[in-house]
Amino acid sequence: MIRVSPRRSDTREMIADWRRVMPRRFEQRKIGKCVPARSIVGVQTVSSRDLVLYLSDNRMIRAQLGKSCNARDFYLGFYMEPNEDGELCAGRDTLRARNGATCKIGAIRQLVPLE
Repeated sequence: MIRVSPRRSDTREMIADWRRVMPRRFEQRKIGKCVPARSIVGVQTVSSRDLVLYLSDNRMIRAQLGKSCNARDFYLGFYMEPNEDGELCAGRDTLRARNGATCKIGAIRQLVPLE
């Protein structure tokens, strides 16, 4: 199992750095269906069905959860079962919250700051 948590101190510092320079608006761009699972260093809920995944290469990814899912269940982070390819993929992989909730990722998009 891979655990992604917003509670680690180095992750909080990284997210705080991003927030200081973060613009108010983002553009969403297609990036395919998968991201490297081990590069996810933090998570934040941003709406009822959306999570922002922070990657170690400073990219931000919007993960839209399935229709019956509630992103607030994942505010303490999540667990995921690693696949042989090492990727977290939309339409395939399931996230498990610490409270026991499970949810499939419906779509992923990269968030790119607007100048």
